[in-house]
Amino acid sequence: MNRLETDHHVEIVHDGLFTVIKGKRGAGKTTCLLRLYHDHPEGIGFWSRKDRNGGELLGYSLVDIVTGESRVLCRRVDLTAESLPEDFHGTIVQGDFRFDQQVFEWAVGRILHAPRPVKIWLDEVGKIERQGGGFAPIISYARKNRIPLVMTKKIRW
Repeated sequence: MNRLETDHHVEIVHDGLFTVIKGKRGAGKTTCLLRLYHDHPEGIGFWSRKDRNGGELLGYSLVDIVTGESRVLCRRVDLTAESLPEDFHGTIVQGDFRFDQQVFEWAVGRILHAPRPVKIWLDEVGKIERQGGGFAPIISYARKNRIPLVMTKKIRW
């Protein structure tokens, strides 16, 4: 296992098949993932874009790293129903956010039904995946088929 400290905010851990970009919230994990993808634009995957109203964080959208297509992935749990997108179905509560399982299913379908990718990119893998949801089927698929996977993971320091 190789560890590379990119700066004092983000740590990259590589075990031969999986690469994990670790750091605290706001450390630059997504920026690092996107930089690595743009340096070597191969494979498929998704990154999480912050959705804001002015300076207020509303939640995140899941963005296809290749096509740029996006879907609203999560919204803060304290937002009123009237302020949520009409097609948002937040069924999973995790921390301060409510996640839309249908968006995870969209992402899983995109990867599992695509031709075998040379690499998979996933942003914000965490507790939902440890419980078998979210991107868990993609991670299992990558492991089973020995497909390199680059993912970000929030850690607490």
